[in-house]
Amino acid sequence: MTIEGELQGLRIGEPALGDEVWAELLAGAGVRRVPPRRRVLAPTSPPSVAVVVHGLVRVFMWTARRTPVTIGYARHGRLVGPGALLSSGKIAAEAVVTSTVALVPADHLRDTLLRRPQAAWTLVEWAQRWYAAALTTAIEGMSAPLSIRVARHLLDMSMLTPGDETIAPVTHQHLADAVGTAREVVTRALGEFREHGLVITRRRHVVLRNPQGMARFAAGQDPLLRDPD
Repeated sequence: MTIEGELQGLRIGEPALGDEVWAELLAGAGVRRVPPRRRVLAPTSPPSVAVVVHGLVRVFMWTARRTPVTIGYARHGRLVGPGALLSSGKIAAEAVVTSTVALVPADHLRDTLLRRPQAAWTLVEWAQRWYAAALTTAIEGMSAPLSIRVARHLLDMSMLTPGDETIAPVTHQHLADAVGTAREVVTRALGEFREHGLVITRRRHVVLRNPQGMARFAAGQDPLLRDPD
């Protein structure tokens, strides 16, 4: 199947603009395959939004000191980037695994929504909720202990393999970049997780042996581990 063919039957989960509106938007999209760690969106790119057709995308924004702060992850059928268009925010996104994305130019998005005012309002409401959630994520991410932040990122980027393993497709360095800390800190946290039977570390991915236990720890309900700071 061609990557354009992957759009056939694609169901957009968020925002709920309706099948007709999404069909019109995607008709003007350019579809491309993005390898891991390559940018999907960047502040310097031509203004556009992205729909994740397949894969996993990390969304982040830049602080005044040019430090990237992760504000969420986007999977199949998720829109990325409208908040930046509405606010001129410095939001970027990169592929965590090889991902297929449909890039909708800002002009095409605007022209479509001008003809569909109800869909435009739905998008504005969704973007506002997304921004509020992103702000909460950023604040909690900066204040939570490092080990809990590592656990949350592992859960957020986890996926189920055909062999029914739950994995986070990430290296120690890439995980450190996502969390906003040093590689050594992540390595210590993963070592603690291994000791408590929560993970197995392998080349270029982490196996979550006990996702439920990891979720309890990430929620602060199971303080088994010391903070690796």
